[in-house]
Amino acid sequence: MKDKREFYRVVSSTINSYQDEMPGIDVGSVEFVSADKPLVKDMAKFIHAPGIINANLSGNTVNGIYVPEGVLLRSNL
Repeated sequence: MKDKREFYRVVSSTINSYQDEMPGIDVGSVEFVSADKPLVKDMAKFIHAPGIINANLSGNTVNGIYVPEGVLLRSNL
């Protein structure tokens, strides 16, 4: 997905549909990140789940890149 507006529309719809499973998350806490970023490429090597997932990341290092805190909602767009 390359269109940021479409990305945020899909994210907003997904968050609204799964409010019970993802309390406290809103579209303002989500960031559109290019698939070309080294961290995204590295994470794709070990996290792959079709559909909706909820992976909490806190204090992780991925191939030398520190990930302080985050929630991965979907890894197979």
